[in-house]
Amino acid sequence: MLLLLGILILPASASQIWEGVGRVISGVGEGGSVDLRLEIDGEVVRSLWGPPLYGKVQTNPNLNGTIQTKSGTWLLEQCGEELCINLQQYNPKQTVFYRLQLKQLWRKY
Repeated sequence: MLLLLGILILPASASQIWEGVGRVISGVGEGGSVDLRLEIDGEVVRSLWGPPLYGKVQTNPNLNGTIQTKSGTWLLEQCGEELCINLQQYNPKQTVFYRLQLKQLWRKY
């Protein structure tokens, strides 16, 4: 930390906001659509709206990985400039495929 001219300067970390629409491809509500917005901060991923998600993913520069939660298994894969997510949800039993776009990159202090 550095105190300079009365301003406290702390290390910053960057978060990414991804959002888009998913399609229920099998199970309850097949053919329906579901909105999803995620915040990704390093390895931590959490939903801001849509199905509940909070967990750590082993990421590499391409954001590929899996998160296991009580509600289901989330498979994340970078698809060009989009983030593709396949959710195998337990209750209700369904599979949802999302294509998310990066909306903003902001820094937390």
